[in-house]
Amino acid sequence: HGSAYETNLVGFYQLQHTITGWPGGRNPEKSKPGDAPVRPLRASSASVFPKRILILSPHPDDDVISMGGTLCRLVDQGHEVHIAYQVSAAGAVADEAVWSLLAFVRDSGLVHALLGLESMHALAGHPVCGPSYEGFCISNLLAAAEPACTAYSYRTHAGAEIDLLLEKAGKPWMAIEIKRSSAPALSKGFDIACADLQVAQRYVVYPGTERFPLRYGTQAIGLAELMQLIREA
Repeated sequence: HGSAYETNLVGFYQLQHTITGWPGGRNPEKSKPGDAPVRPLRASSASVFPKRILILSPHPDDDVISMGGTLCRLVDQGHEVHIAYQVSAAGAVADEAVWSLLAFVRDSGLVHALLGLESMHALAGHPVCGPSYEGFCISNLLAAAEPACTAYSYRTHAGAEIDLLLEKAGKPWMAIEIKRSSAPALSKGFDIACADLQVAQRYVVYPGTERFPLRYGTQAIGLAELMQLIREA
Protein backbone atom coordinates (compact mmCIF):
# COMPACT_ATOMS: atom_id res chain seq x y z
CA HIS A 1 0.00 0.00 0.00
CA GLY A 2 2.97 2.32 -0.22
CA SER A 3 4.21 4.35 2.74
CA ALA A 4 3.29 3.79 6.36
CA TYR A 5 1.04 6.84 6.16
CA GLU A 6 -0.87 5.45 3.19
CA THR A 7 -1.13 2.00 4.83
CA ASN A 8 -2.54 3.62 7.94
CA LEU A 9 -5.21 5.38 5.88
CA VAL A 10 -6.18 2.17 4.09
CA GLY A 11 -6.61 0.37 7.42
CA PHE A 12 -8.55 3.27 8.87
CA TYR A 13 -10.99 3.41 5.96
CA GLN A 14 -11.51 -0.35 6.04
CA LEU A 15 -12.43 -0.18 9.73
CA GLN A 16 -14.52 2.93 9.22
CA HIS A 17 -16.72 1.13 6.71
CA THR A 18 -17.54 -1.61 9.21
CA ILE A 19 -19.05 0.80 11.75
CA THR A 20 -22.82 0.55 12.01
CA GLY A 21 -25.61 1.03 14.50
CA TRP A 22 -26.98 -2.35 13.38
CA PRO A 23 -24.10 -4.79 14.07
CA GLY A 24 -26.23 -7.84 13.20
CA GLY A 25 -27.92 -6.30 10.21
CA ARG A 26 -31.11 -4.28 10.04
CA ASN A 27 -34.57 -5.79 10.13
CA PRO A 28 -35.80 -5.65 6.52
CA GLU A 29 -39.37 -5.25 7.74
CA LYS A 30 -38.45 -1.94 9.36
CA SER A 31 -36.67 -0.51 6.34
CA LYS A 32 -38.23 2.52 4.70
CA PRO A 33 -37.78 4.01 1.25
CA GLY A 34 -34.84 6.39 1.24
CA ASP A 35 -33.05 4.74 4.17
CA ALA A 36 -29.27 4.93 3.91
CA PRO A 37 -27.53 1.59 3.28
CA VAL A 38 -26.69 -0.27 6.47
CA ARG A 39 -23.05 -1.33 6.78
CA PRO A 40 -21.63 -3.94 6.60
CA LEU A 41 -23.60 -5.54 3.76
CA ARG A 42 -20.89 -7.71 2.21
CA ALA A 43 -21.50 -10.88 4.24
CA SER A 44 -23.70 -13.55 2.70
CA SER A 45 -25.84 -13.49 5.85
CA ALA A 46 -26.44 -9.74 5.69
CA SER A 47 -30.10 -10.20 4.74
CA VAL A 48 -30.79 -12.85 7.44
CA PHE A 49 -32.76 -11.44 10.34
CA PRO A 50 -32.78 -12.11 13.21
CA LYS A 51 -29.46 -13.91 13.59
CA ARG A 52 -28.20 -16.49 16.08
CA ILE A 53 -24.90 -15.06 17.28
CA LEU A 54 -22.13 -16.85 19.19
CA ILE A 55 -19.55 -14.76 21.07
CA LEU A 56 -16.29 -16.54 22.02
CA SER A 57 -14.76 -14.94 25.11
CA PRO A 58 -11.37 -16.01 26.59
CA HIS A 59 -12.43 -15.16 30.15
CA PRO A 60 -15.65 -14.12 31.88
CA ASP A 61 -15.95 -10.30 31.62
CA ASP A 62 -13.71 -10.01 28.52
CA ASP A 63 -16.83 -9.92 26.37
CA VAL A 64 -18.39 -7.12 28.40
CA ILE A 65 -15.20 -5.07 28.60
CA SER A 66 -14.41 -5.30 24.90
CA MET A 67 -17.86 -5.20 23.30
CA GLY A 68 -20.50 -4.68 25.98
CA GLY A 69 -22.24 -1.96 23.96
CA THR A 70 -22.42 -4.18 20.89
CA LEU A 71 -23.88 -7.05 22.95
CA CYS A 72 -26.61 -4.80 24.30
CA ARG A 73 -27.37 -3.48 20.83
CA LEU A 74 -27.63 -7.00 19.38
CA VAL A 75 -30.04 -8.11 22.10
CA ASP A 76 -32.11 -4.91 21.88
CA GLN A 77 -32.44 -5.37 18.12
CA GLY A 78 -33.89 -8.85 18.48
CA HIS A 79 -30.98 -11.19 17.81
CA GLU A 80 -30.38 -14.44 19.71
CA VAL A 81 -27.02 -13.97 21.46
CA HIS A 82 -24.95 -16.70 23.13
CA ILE A 83 -21.59 -16.35 24.91
CA ALA A 84 -19.09 -19.21 25.24
CA TYR A 85 -16.34 -18.76 27.83
CA GLN A 86 -13.10 -20.64 27.17
CA VAL A 87 -12.13 -20.87 30.84
CA SER A 88 -14.28 -20.88 33.98
CA ALA A 89 -12.17 -18.34 35.98
CA ALA A 90 -13.15 -20.24 39.13
CA GLY A 91 -9.77 -19.37 40.66
CA ALA A 92 -10.61 -15.68 40.43
CA VAL A 93 -13.73 -16.02 42.60
CA ALA A 94 -13.13 -15.05 46.22
CA ASP A 95 -14.25 -17.37 49.02
CA GLU A 96 -16.66 -14.69 50.23
CA ALA A 97 -18.43 -14.74 46.87
CA VAL A 98 -18.80 -18.51 47.07
CA TRP A 99 -20.16 -18.29 50.62
CA SER A 100 -22.70 -15.66 49.59
CA LEU A 101 -24.09 -18.17 47.09
CA LEU A 102 -23.90 -21.15 49.42
CA ALA A 103 -25.73 -19.15 52.09
CA PHE A 104 -28.95 -19.81 50.20
CA VAL A 105 -28.40 -23.58 50.66
CA ARG A 106 -27.02 -24.11 54.15
CA ASP A 107 -27.53 -27.89 53.95
CA SER A 108 -24.30 -29.30 52.46
CA GLY A 109 -26.06 -32.58 51.74
CA LEU A 110 -28.60 -30.75 49.60
CA VAL A 111 -25.79 -29.02 47.71
CA HIS A 112 -24.19 -32.38 46.98
CA ALA A 113 -27.51 -33.85 45.86
CA LEU A 114 -28.19 -30.95 43.51
CA LEU A 115 -24.74 -31.46 41.97
CA GLY A 116 -25.25 -35.20 41.63
CA LEU A 117 -22.39 -36.07 44.02
CA GLU A 118 -23.37 -39.47 45.36
CA SER A 119 -20.14 -40.58 47.02
CA MET A 120 -17.17 -39.23 48.96
CA HIS A 121 -14.97 -40.07 45.98
CA ALA A 122 -17.14 -37.95 43.67
CA LEU A 123 -17.18 -35.09 46.19
CA ALA A 124 -13.40 -35.16 46.75
CA GLY A 125 -12.77 -34.63 43.05
CA HIS A 126 -15.30 -31.81 42.63
CA PRO A 127 -14.41 -28.07 42.87
CA VAL A 128 -17.22 -27.55 45.39
CA CYS A 129 -15.54 -29.83 47.95
CA GLY A 130 -13.51 -27.09 49.65
CA PRO A 131 -16.27 -24.46 49.77
CA SER A 132 -18.77 -27.12 50.86
CA TYR A 133 -16.57 -28.13 53.79
CA GLU A 134 -16.11 -24.50 54.78
CA GLY A 135 -19.85 -23.87 54.55
CA PHE A 136 -20.57 -26.98 56.62
CA CYS A 137 -18.14 -25.90 59.35
CA ILE A 138 -19.36 -22.31 59.42
CA SER A 139 -22.99 -23.41 59.64
CA ASN A 140 -22.26 -25.63 62.65
CA LEU A 141 -20.05 -23.04 64.36
CA LEU A 142 -22.77 -20.41 63.97
CA ALA A 143 -25.27 -22.79 65.55
CA ALA A 144 -22.92 -23.20 68.52
CA ALA A 145 -22.18 -19.48 68.84
CA GLU A 146 -25.62 -17.97 68.52
CA PRO A 147 -27.13 -16.03 70.17
CA ALA A 148 -24.23 -15.16 72.49
CA CYS A 149 -21.91 -14.14 69.64
CA THR A 150 -22.14 -12.10 66.47
CA ALA A 151 -20.38 -13.58 63.45
CA TYR A 152 -18.50 -11.84 60.64
CA SER A 153 -16.21 -12.62 57.74
CA TYR A 154 -13.21 -10.26 57.78
CA ARG A 155 -11.08 -9.22 54.82
CA THR A 156 -9.05 -6.15 53.86
CA HIS A 157 -7.73 -4.94 50.51
CA ALA A 158 -4.23 -5.62 51.80
CA GLY A 159 -4.98 -9.35 52.06
CA ALA A 160 -5.60 -9.69 55.80
CA GLU A 161 -8.37 -12.26 56.17
CA ILE A 162 -10.34 -14.27 58.73
CA ASP A 163 -12.84 -16.89 57.59
CA LEU A 164 -15.06 -16.54 60.66
CA LEU A 165 -14.73 -13.81 63.30
CA LEU A 166 -16.85 -14.13 66.43
CA GLU A 167 -17.64 -11.01 68.41
CA LYS A 168 -18.70 -11.20 72.04
CA ALA A 169 -19.88 -8.34 74.24
CA GLY A 170 -19.11 -5.93 71.43
CA LYS A 171 -15.45 -6.97 71.02
CA PRO A 172 -13.64 -9.38 68.67
CA TRP A 173 -13.35 -12.59 70.65
CA MET A 174 -12.33 -15.51 68.44
CA ALA A 175 -10.78 -15.83 64.97
CA ILE A 176 -11.36 -19.06 63.05
CA GLU A 177 -9.82 -20.33 59.84
CA ILE A 178 -11.13 -23.43 58.06
CA LYS A 179 -8.76 -25.72 56.17
CA ARG A 180 -9.73 -29.02 54.56
CA SER A 181 -6.29 -30.49 55.13
CA SER A 182 -4.76 -32.86 57.67
CA ALA A 183 -1.74 -30.54 57.79
CA PRO A 184 -3.29 -27.06 57.77
CA ALA A 185 -1.05 -24.08 56.98
CA LEU A 186 -1.75 -20.49 57.92
CA SER A 187 -1.20 -17.41 55.81
CA LYS A 188 0.46 -14.26 57.09
CA GLY A 189 -2.79 -12.45 56.33
CA PHE A 190 -4.53 -14.31 59.16
CA ASP A 191 -1.92 -13.19 61.69
CA ILE A 192 -2.12 -9.59 60.44
CA ALA A 193 -5.91 -9.58 60.72
CA CYS A 194 -5.80 -11.01 64.26
CA ALA A 195 -3.18 -8.45 65.29
CA ASP A 196 -5.23 -5.60 63.81
CA LEU A 197 -8.31 -6.73 65.74
CA GLN A 198 -6.37 -7.77 68.85
CA VAL A 199 -7.85 -11.27 68.85
CA ALA A 200 -6.11 -13.65 71.26
CA GLN A 201 -8.14 -16.81 70.64
CA ARG A 202 -7.13 -18.17 67.26
CA TYR A 203 -8.16 -21.54 65.84
CA VAL A 204 -7.95 -23.50 62.62
CA VAL A 205 -10.69 -26.05 62.07
CA TYR A 206 -9.48 -29.08 60.11
CA PRO A 207 -10.92 -32.56 59.39
CA GLY A 208 -9.18 -34.23 62.33
CA THR A 209 -9.64 -34.80 66.06
CA GLU A 210 -6.23 -34.02 67.56
CA ARG A 211 -5.43 -30.57 68.90
CA PHE A 212 -1.98 -29.15 68.21
CA PRO A 213 -0.27 -25.75 68.03
CA LEU A 214 0.45 -23.84 64.83
CA ARG A 215 2.34 -20.61 64.26
CA TYR A 216 1.02 -17.15 65.10
CA GLY A 217 -0.36 -18.42 68.43
CA THR A 218 -3.00 -20.48 66.65
CA GLN A 219 -4.23 -23.99 67.44
CA ALA A 220 -5.52 -26.62 65.05
CA ILE A 221 -8.72 -28.15 66.37
CA GLY A 222 -11.52 -30.47 65.25
CA LEU A 223 -14.95 -29.06 64.50
CA ALA A 224 -16.79 -30.88 67.30
CA GLU A 225 -14.28 -29.81 69.97
CA LEU A 226 -14.39 -26.15 68.90
CA MET A 227 -18.20 -26.18 68.93
CA GLN A 228 -18.12 -27.50 72.49
CA LEU A 229 -15.54 -24.89 73.49
CA ILE A 230 -17.71 -22.09 72.11
CA ARG A 231 -20.84 -23.35 73.87
CA GLU A 232 -19.07 -23.57 77.23
CA ALA A 233 -17.33 -20.15 76.99
